[in-house]
Amino acid sequence: MQNHHYGISPERMQANQELAKFFKILTTSVDEYNKVYVSTVQAYNYPVTAFQWHPEVLTSMLLIVILAAPHLQN
Repeated sequence: MQNHHYGISPERMQANQELAKFFKILTTSVDEYNKVYVSTVQAYNYPVTAFQWHPEVLTSMLLIVILAAPHLQN
């Protein structure tokens, strides 16, 4: 489900001098209409990271992969 109506495109973010000098784009995503939007940014000089996705979903998915993977025996 893509429910990100207020995303900003990388081009628009880079065109805004204040945003571009404060934040570095880490990741982008594509919405249901095939539009690219910025999904993760990090401040250059401050301990600030912002994201527009659900980290708990990623954590759950990783846990499932780890538990489903064959375990190595020594």
